[in-house]
Amino acid sequence: MDTKPDADPSKMLLLEQYKIFVKMADRNSERRGLTNKFISRS
Repeated sequence: MDTKPDADPSKMLLLEQYKIFVKMADRNSERRGLTNKFISRS
């Protein structure tokens, strides 16, 4: 990530938290998809 010297640290922190949130939501969706595949095969 490209950080500017004049960037607000609190905004940078919020951006990092948002990135983590998106990554975790994506993983959760992937897990649900795998679970649904497994259950539908049974």
